[in-house]
Amino acid sequence: MALSSWRGGDAPPAVTSDPCGDVVSDVNSFQCGDTVVSVRDLRVRGSVVVRQAGRGCVVGPASSSGRICVQFEQREDLSDNRLNCLPDELRHALVGGHQVGTRVRAARPLEASRGRSVAPGMPGIIVGPARELHPPHRRLLVRFALNGDEAVEEIACDPDDVETAIAGNFRRGNAVIATRDLRVGGAIVVREGVLGSVIGPSSSDSQHRVTVSFSHREDGSRNRLNCVVNEIRLYLAGGLEVGARVQVTRTVSLGSGGPPVPGGTRGTVVGPAADEPLVKVVVRL
Repeated sequence: MALSSWRGGDAPPAVTSDPCGDVVSDVNSFQCGDTVVSVRDLRVRGSVVVRQAGRGCVVGPASSSGRICVQFEQREDLSDNRLNCLPDELRHALVGGHQVGTRVRAARPLEASRGRSVAPGMPGIIVGPARELHPPHRRLLVRFALNGDEAVEEIACDPDDVETAIAGNFRRGNAVIATRDLRVGGAIVVREGVLGSVIGPSSSDSQHRVTVSFSHREDGSRNRLNCVVNEIRLYLAGGLEVGARVQVTRTVSLGSGGPPVPGGTRGTVVGPAADEPLVKVVVRL
């Protein structure tokens, strides 16, 4: 679509905090039959008996207070004994590779109780596996805040009903550019304007940083970089920005049976086009 910018322009919508709260695992977070993995090497009298990421099944609460009894698939000492674990030594093995506490957003409209619904893009947080008998552990339990902070509801979701929320409202695969020279240890590793691709939220600071794979690094490394959201911006064809006010410079056919858009029609840039993000933009007219 042929566009030109015009003065004025609304700023992009502000990013607000997630009202769904946090999720902290405790002994009550795990139930009999839950599939879990160890978050670190587990030791008995100083010797490693279960390696980090060892997979197991919750048998029930341990006889000792505050612990969970787990039957692991493999132990380093070849024992078949169960292990009594602290809650912070375990995490749920969730379908789709998701993790408890991950901030997500709805990828499509979802049904809630009492005729309410979850709109695409609504933020949520993964609470754990959905407690369903048929089929077991095949869905996620996600907490959404409906109507702002007034109503919080936990909804059973398929893995593709939600997508990981990334700081700055970026999405996996978004093309971005560095807004300034980026440094590591004082040395410039990525120059301003270099193109990159969003990999996902940073594992070290998911609420404020984004992991990006840049097309070129000054140090020759191929390592990804964890960027603060103001160190990158969405790449849009024509040098446009999200929220920019534009107008059509000539009559454009929509190609969907609708009426053509006449030149002079004004609109707002929404983001890159899904099919050709490097050469096209989506405009709300």
